[in-house]
Amino acid sequence: MYIALSPGAIGVSTPTFADAVAAAKTGGFDGVEFNIQDVINRGADTVLEEAGDVKLAGWGFPLDWRGEEDAWKASLEHTA
Repeated sequence: MYIALSPGAIGVSTPTFADAVAAAKTGGFDGVEFNIQDVINRGADTVLEEAGDVKLAGWGFPLDWRGEEDAWKASLEHTA
């Protein structure tokens, strides 16, 4: 188990993945939560290289799964 930074949960603005990694390093965190769409768009190898020794900790589910069925189905069309 390790301690990971969740920028959005504490109100820290990290517009890019590189910003989130830098914030995690500055704060002494071993990992960082990230946007899974960034990995999809840029590729896992690129993101892992950019992360360096900072572990990828967690991510939000990119679907609207808590609402109405129509909203869930519509969100499927906008994923990947």
